[in-house]
Amino acid sequence: MDGEPKIDTLSYGGPQHAFPKTPTPFEIGVLLALMAAANIGWLCAIRYLPAFSGYPQSFGAEANWFGQPASSLALYGIPLLLGIYAAKRMLLRRRGVLRAELWYSLMILASLPYIWFFVVIDWYNHFIYRIECWVGYPIAIWAVPTCTFLIDRSASAGPTTHRYLIRSAIEIFVVIPLWLYFWAFFSFFILGWGWI
Repeated sequence: MDGEPKIDTLSYGGPQHAFPKTPTPFEIGVLLALMAAANIGWLCAIRYLPAFSGYPQSFGAEANWFGQPASSLALYGIPLLLGIYAAKRMLLRRRGVLRAELWYSLMILASLPYIWFFVVIDWYNHFIYRIECWVGYPIAIWAVPTCTFLIDRSASAGPTTHRYLIRSAIEIFVVIPLWLYFWAFFSFFILGWGWI
């Protein structure tokens, strides 16, 4: 009895999906890799990206930090969203509530440098304030997945895999585009993160 791992009975879906509380070597490895990538990304962001209140040095076309065209938004943003939804499903099915929230928070923090360097296409745009690049883009990407994560996390039994896939597809291809149009308008005109 002493050598057996403790069971987390708060796991998603109830006790039938209970898993050991002690982290597995794979979890530890993934955690260390996420932490290393996030630390390197954050250090690079602090060193190379413009300050919160900074303006672009030269006016250019919409491009990410590396100068890739505006199409890089889809090139890097869609795989990020697919990864978010895949990881979200895994977290909700296999982790206790607190662990799922912790892992989800780590995913958000680890994704920020990726978003800033690869997804943001307004670093060279004189009509967009830097807060939109630093804060607005992450909100735009993470808002919908986070809302449905919180809803699913609080449910006693989550959707089946089939229903989750259908709902995720609707979110990615319908809800998120509508949200992005709303967020662009709201952040630009209401919050004043852009100007004409």
